[in-house]
Amino acid sequence: MPGVRFHLARLLRRRQAVRDLDEEIEAHLGLETRERIERGESPQQAAAGARREFGNATLIAELTREQWGWVALERLLRDVAHGARTLRRTPGFAVVAVLTLALGIGAGTAIFSVVHTVLLRPLPFPESERLVTLWTTAPEMNLPRAFVGIANYLDWRAQNRVFEDIAITRPIANLNLTGQGTPERLEGARINESLLPVLRVTPLLGRNITARERETDARVALLSYGLWVRRFAGDPAIVGRTIRLNGSPHEVIGVMPREFRYPTDRHEIWVPLYFPPDELQTRIGYNYVSVARLRRGVTLDKARADMDTIAARIARHYPEVSRGQGVRVEPMLESLTGAVREPLLAV
Repeated sequence: MPGVRFHLARLLRRRQAVRDLDEEIEAHLGLETRERIERGESPQQAAAGARREFGNATLIAELTREQWGWVALERLLRDVAHGARTLRRTPGFAVVAVLTLALGIGAGTAIFSVVHTVLLRPLPFPESERLVTLWTTAPEMNLPRAFVGIANYLDWRAQNRVFEDIAITRPIANLNLTGQGTPERLEGARINESLLPVLRVTPLLGRNITARERETDARVALLSYGLWVRRFAGDPAIVGRTIRLNGSPHEVIGVMPREFRYPTDRHEIWVPLYFPPDELQTRIGYNYVSVARLRRGVTLDKARADMDTIAARIARHYPEVSRGQGVRVEPMLESLTGAVREPLLAV
């Protein structure tokens, strides 16, 4: 900082420094001229000889000023002043130029911000690189990426050797919140007890859904942070209270962290996912999203190979409903951004 202040001070005194330099050059030339006159040369010969010996005084002065670092700045200031005068003479062009620059810089910044947020920033879950989404594939029906059935999910969970655990969610579960305050339609999801452990998420308040509550289709609910603050004023005593969803009383068992977003950022409430017996028996009802966490050291290729083996085994055991079906193992970030990834990269 002292060096910066020193150079700034010198820059502010540059006119005086230039005058001092000119005076120093003239003094040197004058001294050399007097010495030559004393040696017997005429004044004209002495002055010419002094300048010849000293060299090009103008060039020396310019080189000295460049060493001071002022010339480049002076040129920049002159260029800026010339540009300002040009723009002032053509105000229409000036407005177009400024708007073009502003739009270009703003658009570039905005696009980079979106790409960073959507494609580059990790998911808000611990070790999110180990999270994958599982999809049913049915090439014969032109379905490269379809929802999952409960029966297949249970087989995957029981037979795989590559995942710590697998969770399942029904992402569509619209619930009407009534009772205290204005009735409100909430976008919710039905989840099983494995979802939060797979995502490594702990409720901010309260607890997770239990296997028993899922098996009995218990009337309990987890609230999003936003819903808790908006509808219940962030009251920590909400845990254990009863709210009415679709006309039925539900006990609030927990509130999720502020940053929790699953399956999407629009979901505000989660209730237990009951497994309908008919879907288990008939192996139909592909209405669910499945997410899994890879075991440590397991690669994506190894997980895909293991799930291909399981899918082939299921197809042999249930050919009437599972023939031609497979499993797609996809990084969770890719699943969430797949529809917008290529357009964003293109933009």
